[in-house]
Amino acid sequence: MSVEFKAVPAIYKCFDLIDLLSKTRKSLGISAIASALGYHRSTVFNIVYSLVDLGILERDDEGKFHLGSRFYQLSKTAGKSTNLVQTARPYLEEINLKTGLTAFLVVRSALNAVVVEKADSITGFKISTEVGHSHSLFVGAGGKALLCQLTDHDLDHLLATNDLVAFTPFSCVDKVDFKKMIQKVQKEGVAFDREEYTEGIHAVAVPLYVSKTIPAAIYVVGLKKMLPEKRLRSWGEFIKHIADKIQKKMTV
Repeated sequence: MSVEFKAVPAIYKCFDLIDLLSKTRKSLGISAIASALGYHRSTVFNIVYSLVDLGILERDDEGKFHLGSRFYQLSKTAGKSTNLVQTARPYLEEINLKTGLTAFLVVRSALNAVVVEKADSITGFKISTEVGHSHSLFVGAGGKALLCQLTDHDLDHLLATNDLVAFTPFSCVDKVDFKKMIQKVQKEGVAFDREEYTEGIHAVAVPLYVSKTIPAAIYVVGLKKMLPEKRLRSWGEFIKHIADKIQKKMTV
């Protein structure tokens, strides 16, 4: 049955803009968006800042825009039916039961790692990070596991155009050393965070090679005493095994 209605052009333009940013996979400025969509710059300006006000878009330090954390929060319900989240959920719970730690599934959005699913710790210690939360790609085990999926050229470009920020005294801010860390993740298939993002917190992550367009990773987080060096290594191997099962499931 067809329904007659009066279309609202601004809504169509909003979704054109969101679709552009999701396909571009990088932050864009007002002029670039206007040029790509063929809209007046003033129209794009008003739409973009309305979406920023709603949290659907976020503005980076260069004044460019990318999909924001609220976009992922709103899409969580829909995301439940997507292959990756639906497939990964029981495996996150398996990781949780085995390790007693909070397990996360993250994807890359522009220069951020965005949590799209999680399984909370069964112990008393819980991580407050919720679905939709995002953090810089350049810090933490999850960020490294996403960056390791880039080509050498793309990684060099990101490092050349972005600064490394010290979140703790243990954060790596030397770009040469940071690239070596990413290359090590590429070689070993596992990434570690030893108090680099938050003091007293360790994490271990593994890349998920399930989509050419959406880099993903799974990781666990816990207190340093819960994840000493030996356990970091052993859980890393376990999570690699889980990642392999997810990847095989996604290709069936």
